[in-house]
Amino acid sequence: MIIAPSAQKQIDSYLNDLSAHLHAAPADDRREFIEEIRSHILDAASNDGSLAVATVSAVVAELGPAPVLADNYLKNIGMHPAVPVFREPRHGLASRGQRVRRTVHAFLALIVTCAIAGVSVVCVISKIFHPHRAGLWKFGSDEFSLHLGLTDFVPPPVSQELLGWYLVPLGLLIGIMALVAANQIVRRWLRALRLNQHTTCALSS
Repeated sequence: MIIAPSAQKQIDSYLNDLSAHLHAAPADDRREFIEEIRSHILDAASNDGSLAVATVSAVVAELGPAPVLADNYLKNIGMHPAVPVFREPRHGLASRGQRVRRTVHAFLALIVTCAIAGVSVVCVISKIFHPHRAGLWKFGSDEFSLHLGLTDFVPPPVSQELLGWYLVPLGLLIGIMALVAANQIVRRWLRALRLNQHTTCALSS
């Protein structure tokens, strides 16, 4: 990810201000919350792998002033800020429509990655038990077909299986990568959910 120096400076300034107002919280909780905020800013402000000042400013504006965010967090974990701060009304990290869109996108991405992992596992198992039916087949000069070995497929005489037993490690690698991606999607969604709870629970109480 490419981060403009001015954008990085803005992120660091906001997080330092937030940390200064969280001194009443336990050190481990404070570090965890700061990292959650940092990850949220990087994820939400990312635009095609780069961060600019404008997108960072928009995300920081949604989070609200650092003293207010720190106050909400401290109240949410049952602590009181050392210095009272003025609470500005706002509507969470993002509008309800944005949260719904992010949840739908995360759900669809999770379905795709789980499907890829499932197909990869089926390919590996089928290649082990049906090596002559499972594989990536080439018919003629420009026609390719992936068969999982689940049907009574009989390769025509002019066909060629391209991967052979390399399909097993390749399928395992793709499956592992898909599971890692699914895990990251779930972690990001849970992190955003916890962050939203931290920052809005106090406002609704």
